[in-house]
Amino acid sequence: MFRTIDNLATGTNPDDRVKKLEAQVAQLQKTVEDLQKRLVEIEKSGDVEELDLMKILEQAGFDTNVPESEPSAENTEELQMEK
Repeated sequence: MFRTIDNLATGTNPDDRVKKLEAQVAQLQKTVEDLQKRLVEIEKSGDVEELDLMKILEQAGFDTNVPESEPSAENTEELQMEK
């Protein structure tokens, strides 16, 4: 049985392991993109206190992700234009 660094069981089949690791990498990339977008939004808004708090929480190992709300039609159009 293979396990990832964070102790996620990925099975004994190497192909299955690769697929699960690729899925995990994709999720981590999405998390990074989301955090980068939030950082840009915070910097644009000029809310320095929130930015400093986020940095402190991240350094302490806390997850600073905010759960996504239901995408509106306006947000969906923006996302499609970015791709």
